[in-house]
Amino acid sequence: MIFSAGSASAGATSYNGGCGSGFQQIDSVVMNRPSDGAYAGTGYLTYNSSTGENCAVLQVPYSDPAKWVFIGVRRSDGAGVPSWDEGYYTQYAGPATVSAAGACIIWDGFVGTDNEDTSSRAARFHKGPYHCD
Repeated sequence: MIFSAGSASAGATSYNGGCGSGFQQIDSVVMNRPSDGAYAGTGYLTYNSSTGENCAVLQVPYSDPAKWVFIGVRRSDGAGVPSWDEGYYTQYAGPATVSAAGACIIWDGFVGTDNEDTSSRAARFHKGPYHCD
């Protein structure tokens, strides 16, 4: 796992509301490229207590060229259907949502040149089991 989190980096964003109304932010991950520490994006995990849904988006600061961006969320017990969004994006990937009231979730993010980028220029995170409510 290549993962760099911590204080907000230059270019870091605020949650864009991409999961819609009723979702409250419960976690975030600032992603930096391992090769040079440059800001790569911020993942946001949100929760809707009325519906029991978790939702994730991954916001990126790219305009041209677009980067390969992936965001995924799933129940850690394997029940239900995992949700993800991936592709070449300039603003954000998502929303990815999963119903997980009373269960833990796992969420993952990736930003790279393509979906097979294993270089130190790619940024990744993996968190979970998490939010076990």
